[in-house]
Amino acid sequence: MFDIGFTELMLLGVIALLVLGPERLPSAARTAGVLLRRARNSYQNLKNDIERELAADEMRANVKAMQEPVQAIKDTANELNRGAAELSKELQRSDPIAEAGQTTPTDQPDSGASAVPSLASEMSDEAVNRQAAEVDAEDAFLGSTPEPEQRPEAEQPAPDAETPK
Repeated sequence: MFDIGFTELMLLGVIALLVLGPERLPSAARTAGVLLRRARNSYQNLKNDIERELAADEMRANVKAMQEPVQAIKDTANELNRGAAELSKELQRSDPIAEAGQTTPTDQPDSGASAVPSLASEMSDEAVNRQAAEVDAEDAFLGSTPEPEQRPEAEQPAPDAETPK
């Protein structure tokens, strides 16, 4: 901090001894030590306060930066839920079972597990048959044939079972 050597300190001590005298020198040295300690403590406290404020400002900036993506995700989730509700209403309107007055799984009270109903439960048998026919037509067009069903010939013992000796 200060570029003071041992000889300069000795010179200051001799001058202080001559000016203050041997009676007041110890109390002056204690007072100088107390003042120096208070200055150091004040400097450390000021330094710690500034560091704490800088850290708090950085944390506020991080929180603000994190809130923007969270809000965007919430907005997207709300849009998806609205779209799912509209899709569910559209499926109910186009479902021939619902038009005939029969209940569908979506007419039953929702347990709150999901906002989007399962597409398999929403599809009528006619729609399933139509899709199966489209897949068969596609296979026929591409020249592929479905695999023959494999039937077990004779029941054989499981490999885990012990065989008699």
